[in-house]
Amino acid sequence: MKPSLKKDDIGQMLERLGQAVSSGDLPGISSCYAFPALFISDEQTMVLEDTAELEQSFAKGREWYLSQGIVTARAELQSIEELTDLIAAVNVRWPGFDNAGTEIYSEASHYILQTSDKGPLVRVAISKSKCPT
Repeated sequence: MKPSLKKDDIGQMLERLGQAVSSGDLPGISSCYAFPALFISDEQTMVLEDTAELEQSFAKGREWYLSQGIVTARAELQSIEELTDLIAAVNVRWPGFDNAGTEIYSEASHYILQTSDKGPLVRVAISKSKCPT
């Protein structure tokens, strides 16, 4: 059966990604990406060829988040634009919370997702920080 693009599948993948980021589950994070993956921000552009490169990048990012007191994050799906039957552009707000559950950070991400037999996976990630909230 041909894979298809479904809003529920996108939401579930983003939920898994948020849980993996919050817990530091690097293999869980990389399971939400297709490779090569492209990361774009104002500071840099990175092509990540495989899970090892992505996990190294997220490990460094997690250290920064923890140093800022951000211990959990969750995805708030803002919009989905179907570009093709298997590719979508999505906008996601990522609020970050401290130990008390107070939102202290927010990041907006724009993803290009590509759907495969594994479901939707992030192929391109563009992030814009909005810290502090």
